[in-house]
Amino acid sequence: MLDKWKNRWTVRKFDSASIPDSNDIDNLVEMIQYIPSQLGTADHIWCLLNPNDQELKDWLVENIYFTDDEYQGHYEYFTALRDAPFMFTSFQVKVPAQLMEILTEEQRNFIKIPKDSEITRNNAFHAGILVCETLQFGYNACQIACVDGWRIKQENKTTYEYADKIWERFSAELEKINVTFNDQTFYFEKQLIGKPLISVGIGKGLPNTEHSFTPYKDGVTFTGQKPKKWFNNVVR
Repeated sequence: MLDKWKNRWTVRKFDSASIPDSNDIDNLVEMIQYIPSQLGTADHIWCLLNPNDQELKDWLVENIYFTDDEYQGHYEYFTALRDAPFMFTSFQVKVPAQLMEILTEEQRNFIKIPKDSEITRNNAFHAGILVCETLQFGYNACQIACVDGWRIKQENKTTYEYADKIWERFSAELEKINVTFNDQTFYFEKQLIGKPLISVGIGKGLPNTEHSFTPYKDGVTFTGQKPKKWFNNVVR
């Protein structure tokens, strides 16, 4: 197991001809429901994009998963996500206001609206386990948390575009999600799709380039090797 971590790298480009075994992907999907979550809440949802979802992958990279690098003076797009045969992408779940209104005082003690910091921790913990198990199956991964496209959409008041895209692709499954409290059932709706969170690309990684940046659209994509940790951050 340790050798797989020693040889791990954040993939910048995947081999699109090498498709992970569907049974392995099914195991990753099933595993997610068993990952621990702070407060026991399902405060975010993972959506699996497959090799047939290229158009949506492209849209997510070009509209959400990039960084506006003010120091470099360019947009940096995380194109490894669009190259990955499989992509787990995630978003925050908004809590319906009506839900809190029907809870009893006792229920309010253990059913709480999660804070942004709690959602971020839960999401990052899930992503870490996804990467870990991906390595155990013998594949490579890229984990991307930069979503400057969302900030720009907030400024332009066009965040609805993200929810529209996710709903268009996954509504058939999302509509099946429901919870019942005090005899009242709440079904998942498009307006409960919140901000985009971490995405994880999975497949067979190609070697990083010796140069750092490669032109892409109106910016660049990073295809080289970024710095490793400054120091070994564990003591015993």
